[in-house]
Formats: sequence, structure tokens, C-alpha cells
Amino acid sequence: MKRSETEQQATRLYTVHADIEVRAKVVGIEATSMLEAAQTADEVDLGGALFGSEFDFGDFKALEVSWACGGANAFTVDPVVDGAVDYARTRTVTPEPNGLLDLPGAQGPMEAYAVHVFTDVRVTFSSIEASSPEEAARKIGEGDFDLHELLRRGQSRSGGVEIAEVEYTESAPSWYLVDPLVNGKSDYENSVELDGGYQRIVRAHEPLPEALEPLTP
Repeated sequence: MKRSETEQQATRLYTVHADIEVRAKVVGIEATSMLEAAQTADEVDLGGALFGSEFDFGDFKALEVSWACGGANAFTVDPVVDGAVDYARTRTVTPEPNGLLDLPGAQGPMEAYAVHVFTDVRVTFSSIEASSPEEAARKIGEGDFDLHELLRRGQSRSGGVEIAEVEYTESAPSWYLVDPLVNGKSDYENSVELDGGYQRIVRAHEPLPEALEPLTP
């Protein structure tokens, strides 16, 4: 029987880092303005709301979940009056450029707020067997497991406020970094970046200044 092209391709092990957006709801904030409430939520150690140890999915493990660099993507600020959200005054802003300044910043009486922080987390998976970096990323993006299982159930306190819940806002990662494994160690020189559609991301390199261009014989 003739083997298929896929079967003929050699497989190897990869580590896959996947970034996916989550919404973390921070409650118990008391502030004199929406701007102050958002700034308070932005300073909370959201990492306390996530698992930091291995999670076994059977065929492979999720080594860790951590907050990806870059900070928050957006904030939704809900004023809370007598325990109920005053949705008529709810505001959503992005932090850049100067987006937080669009929130009312004039100091008033102390109020309670719930702030939803939209940000990215990075989930690192180990020992993914595949014939290419693209296939390794696809196994994560299209896997039949529930990434929500990686998020801590229950409540977490940090900095005097409470992280009431964390949930994924997207169904699949938007970015992947795939490291080939050689003798159990990541081969960073051959790491590959992929977008949410498993297409390789090519980083443009600026040309060398003329004086530094390689000389030809």
C-alpha cells in the first residue's frame, strides 16, 4: 500500500504558545470617578486569577497560563448602585492612544464600580507531535478540548479588590509561537510565528545602511 504524503512526512515535537483574549471582571472597586476605577483595575495583579501549573489534556499538557505582554486591550466600567449595575452610565474605552482619558475623570462622591478588563493570556502547550509548526498550532486551535478549563474557578483577591470571574472572549487563539523541540529543549533559532489562520508571520527587516552593506568581491 502506498503511503500518503502526510504519512511520509516526519513528525517531531513542538512547544506551542497561544495568545487568546479574555475578560476579567474586577469588582469591589471604590473610586471617585470612572477614570480612577479603570486605573485601579489596570494595576491589579490579574495573574492571581489563573492557573500557574500544569494542566493535563491527555495527549499533551498545558504547561502554564500567563498574562501576555502588552497590557489591557479595553476596559468596560460599570457603576454599581445598591448592588445593581447602572447600565445607562456604562462606558467602554481602549487604553491607547490616551483612551482612558475619555472616561469621566472629575472627582465626585465615592462610588462602587465593576471593571471588565479585556486582555490577552498566553497558554503554553508542550510535546505537540506534528509534521510542521502549522500542524502543531492547528492541533491547539482546533482541538476538541475546552480552553476554559484552564481558567481558575471561583474567586481571587488581589490588591484589596476581587477578581470575580475570568472567561475567554474569543473561541480560538489569535497568535501562535511554535518552538521545535530538540532533545527536550526549545530550538528558539527555528521558532515560527503564526497568525490566527495558521499563516506564517514574516517580520520585515530594515535594510542595512549603505556604509554597512556587505561588500561583494
